[in-house]
Amino acid sequence: MMTSSKVDAGVQMSGEFGQQLALPVGIRSDAGFDNFFGSQAPRVVSLLQQALGNVNETLIWVCGPKESGKSHLAAACLKYIESCGSAAMYLGLDELAGQIEWARFFIDDDAGPSVVVLDDLHMWLNNGEAEGALFQMFNQFKISGRQLIVTSDKPPALMHIQLPDLASRLRSAQVLTLHSPNDVEKQDVLVRVAAERGIHIGNEVAAYIIKRSQRNLGQLLQVLEQVEQASLIEKRKVTVPFIKKVLGW
Repeated sequence: MMTSSKVDAGVQMSGEFGQQLALPVGIRSDAGFDNFFGSQAPRVVSLLQQALGNVNETLIWVCGPKESGKSHLAAACLKYIESCGSAAMYLGLDELAGQIEWARFFIDDDAGPSVVVLDDLHMWLNNGEAEGALFQMFNQFKISGRQLIVTSDKPPALMHIQLPDLASRLRSAQVLTLHSPNDVEKQDVLVRVAAERGIHIGNEVAAYIIKRSQRNLGQLLQVLEQVEQASLIEKRKVTVPFIKKVLGW
């Protein structure tokens, strides 16, 4: 697995009453299926590609704890759909908590994007009004043969859904569950991410970074970026002594 930091972006959508909504669509552009690393990657990527190719799969649900790679896969799905020649759209729902107006555009528009990716659904789906909007979206997408891809911290069965009809719809989802990376997987991620950036670090170096840093994968990647920049500036190989010097360890 590999985490993704979002790039700022936005889109304006006009409603029937003339109001405009600025929707958060920021997403990391280099996140793809090919750089989603970890022991679960081959299985998850294969299942996602199969589900995305099946128009009868209205709802694809990717769940797991923080740092398990949900947002990376959300971005990868978007890139994959667009590479297949279809229209897709990403929305970060952590930035839309408490808002439901945006959902109306997808409920009312039969000719919208064929795939809509809703990242961090659990941050938004926290009241009856939101549940009703998602229920209508699901029905509209089912009728029009489009797909919803959502990420959440829990599978549908563990979501606290008050609307029985929505709970029933969510149970029909294709569910993919991710796990948090262990230290061996984090080490592999650091080595492979560094290689993608043209920097060689061995397993010894990666293990040292993990041992001395907080084990949060996002923070580990930030440490790697800091070391990478120092290596490029000083034109030095990344070794344990070099890391000690750069980070003061």
